[in-house]
Amino acid sequence: QNQLNELEFMNGLVCCNIWHSDHIICVDPDTGESVREYDMSSLWPQENRGGHENVLNGIALGRNHVLLTGKRWDRMYLVD
Repeated sequence: QNQLNELEFMNGLVCCNIWHSDHIICVDPDTGESVREYDMSSLWPQENRGGHENVLNGIALGRNHVLLTGKRWDRMYLVD
């Protein structure tokens, strides 16, 4: 996989979004294999964002949650 962006270490995995897509993958750092994939396209559908560069582009870790946002998004999503 190329164009990985916004890497975060969560629960023993390296999780990142795939640039210009609404997918987040989690990779086992020991094997380099993708072990989880999340389709986040339902958070804010592309057709409502106003431009092709307004993509998922932000992962932030909280104590018991994850925050997701994107390039030029006016919103943030809390994921438990």
